[in-house]
Amino acid sequence: MQMGSPDSLPTIGSLPQTVRVAILDSSVDSDPNEVEPTTGEYLHGRMVAAAVQENSCTAGVCIPDFDSYLVLDEGGDPNVPGGHYGSVGTLATAIESAVINAAGSRLLMPLAVGWTNRFNHRDADPNLPEANTVKAVHAALSYAVCEGVLTLAAAGNRTSSEDFADPVYPAAWEEDIVACDDERPLVYAVGAVRPSGDPLAVSREGGQPPFVAAGQAVTYDLAGTAATGTWTGTSMGVAHVAAAATLVWGYRPSLTPSQVMDEVWAAAFDLGVSADFCFHSLLGEPCPDSRRVTACDTLSHLLSPQSPVCMYGGCPEPSCAARPTELPYLTEDELDLLMSIVDEGAVNGETLGERVDGTPCSNDVYGNGTLDPNQNYCPWESTGAYEASPFTLDPQPDPDPCDVCSIVSQNKTDYVYMAIDSNLQGYLTSPTLHVQSYGYIALSDGMQPPILHANDIVAVPLHELSPNYGSGTTLSFEWYKYQGGTPRLLNVEIIQYPY
Repeated sequence: MQMGSPDSLPTIGSLPQTVRVAILDSSVDSDPNEVEPTTGEYLHGRMVAAAVQENSCTAGVCIPDFDSYLVLDEGGDPNVPGGHYGSVGTLATAIESAVINAAGSRLLMPLAVGWTNRFNHRDADPNLPEANTVKAVHAALSYAVCEGVLTLAAAGNRTSSEDFADPVYPAAWEEDIVACDDERPLVYAVGAVRPSGDPLAVSREGGQPPFVAAGQAVTYDLAGTAATGTWTGTSMGVAHVAAAATLVWGYRPSLTPSQVMDEVWAAAFDLGVSADFCFHSLLGEPCPDSRRVTACDTLSHLLSPQSPVCMYGGCPEPSCAARPTELPYLTEDELDLLMSIVDEGAVNGETLGERVDGTPCSNDVYGNGTLDPNQNYCPWESTGAYEASPFTLDPQPDPDPCDVCSIVSQNKTDYVYMAIDSNLQGYLTSPTLHVQSYGYIALSDGMQPPILHANDIVAVPLHELSPNYGSGTTLSFEWYKYQGGTPRLLNVEIIQYPY
């Protein structure tokens, strides 16, 4: 298995040919090549496009031709196009428009947005019929597939104590047959894994499909902006598989969408763990082991001596640029700063707060609309800020607010170290640690003040009876992009430095 992005894409006769890639996401302008993008927009869509471009373009050769459709159009600055969430109905309209506008072209549609099962029904009530907007998205995807479009969808991330299991929609429709083509699913679901191949800490239980790709702390520069995006989640997985499919279709333009994905599958690395859901289950077959897709493995497969691309004249040996394969580790300067925080008990001269008790806050009231004053709720549950409407369409994932967020052990004390990204817009509140098989630990009481902005550095000491922290430990924040706006819940996977 090769990690990284291709160093070069060879020209072989008329190959590679252009592939249209439709980004249905947060921005009216998600083309990563745009020199003067809309400022102030939510950069999720641009990050998805950048991941596709980085892995299917090199100097002088670029296979994808991007189209952009705004579907996450709510919850942001009202004066700027592009928001944080959108409506399922808007997605249905955008899918249809993308297919019509790309008629006669090879069109790839990676969907890095989704909604959970409860929003499949009117008023989010499972006892009511399926929502008409959901039916509209299903119909639009069926139309796209029958028009020869290759559709991919992010399997989704765990976002709360209740919303943690099964794939989101439309990725769950991997287990759905299309009337015009019974050899392919309605969408190819895509998950995300760590460099080790293990699931992300934010993975949904029962939500790993056959196709997975890198999704942990993925970083790309966003052309035309001052931002460098770092994201963790299945949005990055679907973008990386989309890049691999773009390579296949560019060098083998006569293939059908299902044949393209067969080639991506053939080039992928078998992780030896059975997928949780798959198209095969419709045929009465067990799900195959999940396979990890990389652009480099796909390109090597395409340019092998046995490949149809190279049968009449040979192909050059592909090479790949190395990319980070682990979460960012502390630099020497950051370590020095962290040790001074631990030794002096202060951050920038401000004394650290009291140690945070290891008793977890409750995690069982998400979405039920009732609050018991005698219960110790997690911060976001008491606010009711995440009562999403039945039409909510969310990105998969939200941005990673951390430059480095980790747990550090020093002098028999555990500290939650948070260095906030310099590009963070707005501010963060309610930092909460989630330890698997233990529960939630609210950190706000150990912070003065309990608000985080770009470039802030905080170390919160934990109670000496705190639990052991496994690889699935996460940190969550309430993120306010704008003063007085509606917050979003951000989940970050963190690592431990046992000094």
